[in-house]
Formats: sequence, C-alpha cells, structure tokens
Amino acid sequence: MKKLLVLFFIIAILICLCQRPSKNRSPKPLNITYKTKSEHDKLGAFTIAQDFIESRLKCPRTAKWPWISYSKVTVHLGNGRYQISSYLDAQNGFGALVRTHFICTVEHIGGDRWRLVNLTM
Repeated sequence: MKKLLVLFFIIAILICLCQRPSKNRSPKPLNITYKTKSEHDKLGAFTIAQDFIESRLKCPRTAKWPWISYSKVTVHLGNGRYQISSYLDAQNGFGALVRTHFICTVEHIGGDRWRLVNLTM
C-alpha cells in the first residue's frame, strides 16, 4: 500500500509539472518572428514549424525530434510556402511518451517573419 501511495504521489507531481506554464514560455501567436536569413529556405521553414508545434504540446520541453534531414521532410510549395511532414515524441499530460505525426504548412511573409497556414497533428 505504501509503494502504491508513493507511486501515486510521483505521478501527481509529474502531471502538475507538465501542466504548469513555464515562466518564460508564452503561447505563440499565429504570426511570429523567427530570425532567419532574409531569404526563406527549407531550414528556416522546418525550424519555425518546430516552434509552432512545440507551442501546442502539453510538455514542450520533452519533445524529441527524429534524426532525419530537414530537407527530406520539407517540401517547397512555391510562393514562400513550405510543407513539413514528420513526427516527434513528447510526453502527454500523464507523463507517457507519445509519438505524434504532423503535417505543418508555413509561409514566409517577408523579412524574418513566418505565418502558420495549417497544422494537423
């Protein structure tokens, strides 16, 4: 019984830690600024897509991205739009590691600004 109580206590702490907003992490608006080269490219699109996706996770600090080349999962659609199709592993609210597949479309809107067009998770 004592072991069960300790296990329950540990799980409750993990849930609280994952659901508590971080002091320095605010929700990202639809249009965010990401410092990239003045030209848009696949690397910039992939990196900004990671930011958009992590901002929607329960425990963004636990996100583990696959060791794949960004150029293999990023397609340039033309007119500054890119589609990224991949997956990531992250903890859910209960602390279980869950694989999430996603398709993210982002658009370079000038300078160092990107816009989220669509995100399916």
